[in-house]
Amino acid sequence: MAASPDSARWQRWSLEETACLLARRFPGRCVWLVRASRMHLHKFSCYDNFVPSNMFGAPEHASGRTAFSHLHRLLSNARAELLGATRDGSEAGDWHSTASGPSGAPPTTDGSRDETSGPVVGEDARSAPELSNVDSVALLRSEEFFSRPRTVTLVGFSKGCVVLNQLLYELAAAQGDATLAPVVGAVRDMYWLDGGHSGGRDTWVTCSDALRQLHTAGVDVRVHVTPYQVCDPMRAWIGKEQRKFISVLQEFGATVTEQIHFEKEASSLENHFRILENF
Repeated sequence: MAASPDSARWQRWSLEETACLLARRFPGRCVWLVRASRMHLHKFSCYDNFVPSNMFGAPEHASGRTAFSHLHRLLSNARAELLGATRDGSEAGDWHSTASGPSGAPPTTDGSRDETSGPVVGEDARSAPELSNVDSVALLRSEEFFSRPRTVTLVGFSKGCVVLNQLLYELAAAQGDATLAPVVGAVRDMYWLDGGHSGGRDTWVTCSDALRQLHTAGVDVRVHVTPYQVCDPMRAWIGKEQRKFISVLQEFGATVTEQIHFEKEASSLENHFRILENF
């Protein structure tokens, strides 16, 4: 980010800084940051590895298993890397055969109007309510970490929310897949943080079938937004879709919490990023 004139001013929200911020937000947890697979023109985050996208990263959502399969592979490979580092290279099996659970975190960020990146995933290393980072590292090296039940929290920020949206369209298929069902079953919370992209539609999931599936899965939904996204008259569809997302889930009886941050302040990209410190 420092090398780009457009992004240098946003170094406070770099990959590394966001990792530290998320570690403080989820103390005692192992937080995995997922970077966008490509950046168009150095500022449009594109998550092609999770969801088919156009040149600028606007998603083309569809049913299937692509996003959950990729998430499963990421967790399996992360676990293998972890085991290799802590057990002198001993082999690691499938991620769900042993333990832990994510609390996602944003990857890269950029300074474009609505194309900032967002996250997905991490693993829960808590054995007590408050663990220091040193305690977490020690726990990661222990057998206990690999033998306890996991819970998973997924977090999407800005453009990264397209990944969470794609997961919703895949819930039914993933639940019926023997390999992916444990991943779905581990998810307890999903955070949408000020989602937005330039596609003109599908910023929020409004499909009743997909939202009913989310409710049935027993996932707690956390929504945090700012006027930058949901009150922009030039992108009015975002606020409209966000309100429908909330209302449909509430009709199904889903557990949904919603908070509008900086509501009385002028809309700004700075406040869009600041939601990472306030959710």
